[in-house]
Amino acid sequence: MIPFFRKKGRGVEVVARHPHQAPPHLHDSLECFLVESGSFELAVSRQIYHMEAGDFAILYPFVPEL
Repeated sequence: MIPFFRKKGRGVEVVARHPHQAPPHLHDSLECFLVESGSFELAVSRQIYHMEAGDFAILYPFVPEL
């Protein structure tokens, strides 16, 4: 599962879920990914990053996730 942070109102939401393929989108807040097990492909600004267990990524606001 991959925990991530999501702005929700004035607070922060932490969610753990299984990887999925999402359509291209933008976020208006910081988003963090931690790969707990297995591997994950993260596409950001036309770049694909291969992530393994233990890898952590920070996605800045208004950067397209493709």
